[in-house]
Amino acid sequence: MPKLLEHVEKGKQSGKRQSRQEQEGDYSMCVAIDEMVSEGEKRGEKRGEKRGTDKVNHLHALLLENNRMEDLKRAVADAAFQRKLFKEFRL
Repeated sequence: MPKLLEHVEKGKQSGKRQSRQEQEGDYSMCVAIDEMVSEGEKRGEKRGEKRGTDKVNHLHALLLENNRMEDLKRAVADAAFQRKLFKEFRL
């Protein structure tokens, strides 16, 4: 657990009485952190999706260039074979 979140959790568990303003500040900080993490995850997922799509399209183009239609058909249906082709073409 990141240090900031550990600190917030310890404060909650200690039973210290906090003013309403302090409590709301902690809550707002936690919400802001959650939103930043969520936003970062979404950006990462989009980047990963694009890279994966580009990689598959590149493989398909190479198979077409080399007239390897049967391999192309098989790669579409067989993920293990597709991974083998990625290695073969160093993608």
